[in-house]
Amino acid sequence: MSDLEQKILKSHPPEAFLEEKFHSLGFEQLTDIQKRALPIIHQKIDSLVIAPTGSGKTECSVIPTFSQVKETKKQGKIKVLYITPLRALNRDVFRRITKYAELDGLTIQVRHG
Repeated sequence: MSDLEQKILKSHPPEAFLEEKFHSLGFEQLTDIQKRALPIIHQKIDSLVIAPTGSGKTECSVIPTFSQVKETKKQGKIKVLYITPLRALNRDVFRRITKYAELDGLTIQVRHG
């Protein structure tokens, strides 16, 4: 873990409501990458999350982001743009994050081309 990550984790531990939100969505515990990335993402610090497939990268970025934007929701405005490199991944991510968006009262769409 980098010095910056350690400093952020010490000064801004993951908010309890985010951990509770993960639990309410059926996650028994946060993965290591989620524990490291959530405080950084929650502070809106630009970041690149690198971890193996299936480690929870999408959830650790989307769930806190949706929680934040639902508070500032304005009709007809784009609040989040999530980019994937492949159409198949685009569809998979869309399918998975739809339930997170709906729980926060947000609507999402998928585009490719």
